[in-house]
Amino acid sequence: MKRDEPKDVEGAEPALEALVADAFAKRGELPPTTEAEVLAAMADGVEHEGELPASLAAPSFERASAHASAQTSERAPASAGAASQRVVSLDDLRRQREKLKARPSWASHAVTFGLGAAAAAALLVSTRPRPTEPSTDPAAGVPTTSASTPIEAPPAPLSIPAVTACAGECCAGSACAAAKGELRKCVGGKTCLGCEESPTAAYRVRIGNLVPARKTEPERLRSVDLCVRVGASAWSCEPAVQEVTARPEGRTLPTVVSAADLRQSIELELRTRGVKEALGGWRESVRVGPTVLCHGLGALITTEKKDDLGSVAITLDDTHFVELARSAEVSELKAARRGFLFADVVPSLVETKGAGRERFALTVGRNAMATVCRRLRWAVLEGKREAQVSLGADYVGSPQALP
Repeated sequence: MKRDEPKDVEGAEPALEALVADAFAKRGELPPTTEAEVLAAMADGVEHEGELPASLAAPSFERASAHASAQTSERAPASAGAASQRVVSLDDLRRQREKLKARPSWASHAVTFGLGAAAAAALLVSTRPRPTEPSTDPAAGVPTTSASTPIEAPPAPLSIPAVTACAGECCAGSACAAAKGELRKCVGGKTCLGCEESPTAAYRVRIGNLVPARKTEPERLRSVDLCVRVGASAWSCEPAVQEVTARPEGRTLPTVVSAADLRQSIELELRTRGVKEALGGWRESVRVGPTVLCHGLGALITTEKKDDLGSVAITLDDTHFVELARSAEVSELKAARRGFLFADVVPSLVETKGAGRERFALTVGRNAMATVCRRLRWAVLEGKREAQVSLGADYVGSPQALP
């Protein structure tokens, strides 16, 4: 097989030419030409032909050469001989290179191949894209994202316009221009009540504490329950008197009722705890209108002999809600609340009868009318957020306002 002729290295870049010369010099194929190379060659016991230049024959250099020779004699065996102190001139170096061109040498091929591979590797590293690395903020001392990695800003809060204003005919509420007298201000902050009963209306019945008559002994009330039912629903009994802190908004019946249920009747009874026999009671058929919705009802509880036992306030609350989210964690719903800006309503956090991710709900429009909730829901949907109208049938306890 014919060997390839070695390539001429005289036309290479100066850096590559220096690397080739160093490689050859280390292998003994090129003589040293500088003082440092001469000392290194002498320390390694390398012999070279030629005379020392005049600049290298100074006494100081001779002393350095003697020191290098002493080090070599200590390292090398006795048979190796003394190191030569002669180097070739620059003309000799050029002639030696010309001889190397004409003489194939596996060593020169290896050096040339190694230099070529090193150059190719350097080119590959210089052209390869570098990965993005986090930088460090010198002020805070913490890693920060580099400019090439954009940070997504959180979505801006969705603004919900006013939804409680009266859009049509009305007769009661703080936002109703046609309201007169005592109907201008309603319990529970109701803003707009229609003049006619709504066929789709749904209500929650809220009962206050018993206000005992003068003849009723306070000690006796500690063992008395107040029981309520609407229409054909089951009886719901709780202590007739409770601290305001225990039920700040009174007792609310668990059942959602309609106007037809209220027309049938509302019944109240006072019972000794654990006994079904009633001490006294009240029963009435209720027609829902702006006055009842604005101020509620007053029930006077009497015995069969018409003795006065006390009075109870009854309030009918609209029970339409707009649910924005449900979650098992209160913190998640509080974070969701920060995604909205409401003009005239305040959202609330309420516990439900559900479990897991159904346990808590973020609601808006508490105790609102159906028309108000429809406006509110559509405003949320137009903002590309989720919302649904609920009657709150599985809500329990008192809600927590999230201003």
